[in-house]
Amino acid sequence: MINFQREKNLVRELHAELDSAASGGTADALTNYTAPNLLWRGFHPFNEISGADAVASRFWDPLRNSLTQ
Repeated sequence: MINFQREKNLVRELHAELDSAASGGTADALTNYTAPNLLWRGFHPFNEISGADAVASRFWDPLRNSLTQ
């Protein structure tokens, strides 16, 4: 049986860094955990987005702003 605990911990660390990132810091968090040639595939209207900066500005930042406490 394969144990994916290391991989799960990486995902948890990424989400923790995204959650604690200052305004505009989500791109830095994504850069720390993704490849330089990141190709993010999401649902419509996002579809495919290339690069951590674009994923942060087009998906993560608007999502975070819409879910403020």
